[in-house]
Order: sequence, then structure tokens, then C-alpha cells
Amino acid sequence: MRVFKWTPTFTPEQESSIVPVWVCFPELPAHLFHKDALFAVASMIGTPLQIDDFTFNHSKLSKARVGIEINLTKLLVEEFDLKINGITICQKVEYEQVPKYCNLCKHVGHDNLECYSKGNAPRPPQQKWKKVAKHSKSKEQMTIDECVIMD
Repeated sequence: MRVFKWTPTFTPEQESSIVPVWVCFPELPAHLFHKDALFAVASMIGTPLQIDDFTFNHSKLSKARVGIEINLTKLLVEEFDLKINGITICQKVEYEQVPKYCNLCKHVGHDNLECYSKGNAPRPPQQKWKKVAKHSKSKEQMTIDECVIMD
């Protein structure tokens, strides 16, 4: 079971395309390592949720790490312009473990090319369990191959 954000267009057949992910802002100016400033920066690409402990404690100033919600049906922002005191800098964005989303069947975990429900990929084989005839061997003498046979 997956828990995901409810939206007014919710239908049980479709998974939400809105997911939480961690993003990093490498080389972000140190004076922006405060919650309000980080949330303002993160809101340029999604809805901010939380700040990483290392970022919050200023333990790792090489990059700021923020948890945000993104919509997987939209293109990921790789960089954006950030204006600070009249100076514009190009801020890069690094995403961590963004899940795949299928626009065909509306499920998280695979993309359109891997969707077997629409015939784009072969359906993965299902495992079937078979009963194994009882052996006269003791449990210690049986090998793993003799215990379970799968097709």
C-alpha cells in the first residue's frame, strides 16, 4: 500500500503524480541557509516540506538539502535564476531518487516505455508455487532447491 497526497481529482485507479523528494542546491550562498530563505528558494521548483538536519544545523555548507513535493507529470527544473541584492545567480538543482511515473496507466514505479498494461512492455512473469512431495530426509539434509520449486 502506498500513501499519497489526496487531490480533488482523486480516483482509486490512478496514483497521484505528486510525490515528496529531496533536492539539493549546490553552492547556495551561506546566508540563505535559514528556513524561510530555503523555503523561498525551494518554492521555485515545488512545495517545500522540510529541511535536512545537516542543512538546518549549518553542518554542510557545500549544498542545501530540502524535502519538497513535485509533480511527476511536469518537467524537472534543472536550474533557475535567483536574484539576491540585485545580483542574479544561476542556481543548479540536484534531485535525489525521483520515482518514475507512467502517464499511460497513471502509476508510480515505471514510465511509459515500461508500461505493460498498455502493451509497451512484456508483462513480468508471475511466480507460482508448487507443492513439493514429502521427502524422507530430515530438514538438515534437504537442500534449498528441494524445499521450494518455482516456475
